Amino acid sequence: AASLRNLIAIAIGTIPGIQSQLRRLPLTERDRAQLEKIAALRKDVVGLGERIKAMKADGQILESQSALKEKFLPATLVYMAALREFATLQEEAGAEVRASIATGRRTTVLIAGVMVLAVLACTMVGAHFLIRAIKQPLDQAIGIASRIAEGDLSTKIDTHRTDEFGQLMAALQTMTGS
Repeated sequence: AASLRNLIAIAIGTIPGIQSQLRRLPLTERDRAQLEKIAALRKDVVGLGERIKAMKADGQILESQSALKEKFLPATLVYMAALREFATLQEEAGAEVRASIATGRRTTVLIAGVMVLAVLACTMVGAHFLIRAIKQPLDQAIGIASRIAEGDLSTKIDTHRTDEFGQLMAALQTMTGS
């Protein structure tokens, strides 16, 4: 019994420190109001406990037992209910935070998906223009080479390009000139 009293005394002694830590947290008005309610109920329970101890010390055993049953125990039940209400508030706040994180995650995934689609679309458009830039002069060179192969050396060849296709056209021009 003495070791249980010591544990209870230690637990009761840590409560103000925990309350102080809770007050420093970013709490909602509901949280703060609930903490104030808890503090007031705790004060009542502690005060009742001290009065019951004083009654026992004064030899008022029956009165102390009556006060214990009629006042102290109901007050501790109300105090415990207030603690549970605070725990419920914290669980609700945690659920709200988790929901907010899930919404943020969905938004991030959606944005990433849109970005991937945009990159793919840009890649496809770029590939289309690149293929067209290669295919048109290549088709032109194939057409000229086919006419030269058929014996038409009078084909007019545009040699204004300065890239590899320009070199190919210049080579075909040289073939028609010889």
